Amino acid sequence: MYKYTCFSAADLLEIYSNRIGPIWSEMPQLSIYLDEKTRKAVDRAARRARQSVSQWAKERLTRALEDEWPEDYFSVFGSLSEESLPRPSVDDSDDAPREAL
Repeated sequence: MYKYTCFSAADLLEIYSNRIGPIWSEMPQLSIYLDEKTRKAVDRAARRARQSVSQWAKERLTRALEDEWPEDYFSVFGSLSEESLPRPSVDDSDDAPREAL
């Protein structure tokens, strides 16, 4: 398993300037554990997108969360009866004859 830790630019600056004390980030960090196959797939996808793994993952997580269903979406299921939805009549007298199979 591989663990990705994403750092902001401010974190990296503090790490590499060898300051003593806690490292405070402007943005929260997320660490995830991936198996080898998934880690390689993420690396390839980020390279194809010409992005860092952090930026690639952030965009996909943001997009996934934006595609949520509206809050009351599922409450409408079952609110209509079949009788309230009449089936339209179809005039198929002009339809082409069909070959029997």
